Amino acid sequence: MVGMDVANSLAPAAQEIDMAAFERAVRNAFEGKKPLIDENTARETNQQLMQRLTSRNGQQPGATQPLPNVSKENVGLLIGADVGRSLAPRPAWKPPRRRARRRTRRRAPPSSRRTRSRRAFSPPSPACNT
Repeated sequence: MVGMDVANSLAPAAQEIDMAAFERAVRNAFEGKKPLIDENTARETNQQLMQRLTSRNGQQPGATQPLPNVSKENVGLLIGADVGRSLAPRPAWKPPRRRARRRTRRRAPPSSRRTRSRRAFSPPSPACNT
């Protein structure tokens, strides 16, 4: 199933891909190594490939510019790195570690807390009623 999905997604660019370079790039990505194509070359190859694909589909990429030549090996390395990175096994998900709580002094329950001393209520004496 996965292979068919990958093949179907690569069909438009199949004429431009060097399959040996594609396979090397996928294996490299599966091993977790850096891509075999540098960033500037990848950007340049991607632009050239897109121009060729849009012109092949009947759309004009620009004015009357001739189509750029694209290195099949670079296209294989570019697409293989993307496919390999997306299919490479990832480490199992682990929940984030909880931060240790700061220990605070535990407060005693309200019944045993010291409170301000209050005078006990006593009824007024009869002598004060005058």
